[in-house]
Amino acid sequence: MRRSVDLSKQATANKRGKRYVYWVIRWYDAAGRRRNQHVGRGDQLSRRQAESLRRQKEAELRSNPARRNISRAPTVASFLEFYFAARATELAPGSLVLHRQTGRYLQVFFGPNRRLDEIMRHDARAFKTALAAGDLVHVNKRNVTPGPVTVDLHIRNARTIFNACRGKRPA
Repeated sequence: MRRSVDLSKQATANKRGKRYVYWVIRWYDAAGRRRNQHVGRGDQLSRRQAESLRRQKEAELRSNPARRNISRAPTVASFLEFYFAARATELAPGSLVLHRQTGRYLQVFFGPNRRLDEIMRHDARAFKTALAAGDLVHVNKRNVTPGPVTVDLHIRNARTIFNACRGKRPA
């Protein structure tokens, strides 16, 4: 019988040829794709400790099956709702207005139902180009193409929003 979570060692080498060995636990998500999680270096973690971590992961997946799908990122709209609620007390009222405007631009450009893990670097570059070209002016009340300084402001705000999504502390 196959375990739902397997433990194995994986060897990797860096650019200078130094080899590292890591303990890896693997399982299958709901779509049948194999998922991996590195739990520690082979020289710093014994097999017994790694096996204990594997059992913990197996118990976690058994008690909460939704955790199998580690790539379930929130949608743009749901994350922005959470972000604005969390930052409402941290930002000045004027800054919050500008962050909300950036959020509206992001929702119009990417769509409210797009998952955040599907947005790549080239998409972000396309967002900046569309903002600078005036393709998103219909979101504003004034219908004015933003200047380069305003575009840079919205890009900084978007970077702050995405960093918050990744778990980095906002500046």
